[in-house]
Amino acid sequence: ASALAPTMDQDFHYKFIEGVNGEKGHDLLAKRDLESLGFQVDEFPELVQTSIFYQSLHFLMDYESYFCILGYSSPLEGVACKHYLPIYEQLKEQYGSNSCSFLRIHCTLDEDHFSEAIEMMNEIPHEHLRAVTRAALQAGEIYSSILDKMASLSPQMETNHFHSLNLKKHNVLGLGRRLV
Repeated sequence: ASALAPTMDQDFHYKFIEGVNGEKGHDLLAKRDLESLGFQVDEFPELVQTSIFYQSLHFLMDYESYFCILGYSSPLEGVACKHYLPIYEQLKEQYGSNSCSFLRIHCTLDEDHFSEAIEMMNEIPHEHLRAVTRAALQAGEIYSSILDKMASLSPQMETNHFHSLNLKKHNVLGLGRRLV
């Protein structure tokens, strides 16, 4: 998003860079969590829904508005900080804190990311709001689809770690649709 922002939107350019810096190393957290559970990343083929998630984001940013990144990230950040803490606590108890650091960061330490995204959305020029709203709705739908797919795969997996999330009990499935 920062690379797509025109020079006249320098404030947003720097805010997007701050956002990227805030996410640095999160991929390594997820990798270490999986390894702590005895898995390797390459044991999990990418879901079609995951490809759809990031490919549609890139499309919207390239062809509609670079501000669409806010529409995409805010449902994820919001769901994590507002609703995933009980899931984190359950997983920490079941698997240990070394196995859920990615979730811990997003539930607790990254709480401000959601409020920062909302603040930025309040500053977006009016002509970009429709694209950002559409991106948020789309992200919520695709994210819900990812969670649905993960839940459907859990009975087929060697361990039942997705099922142990008890996604329906925590009212997470479909939450992205209601967030926006």
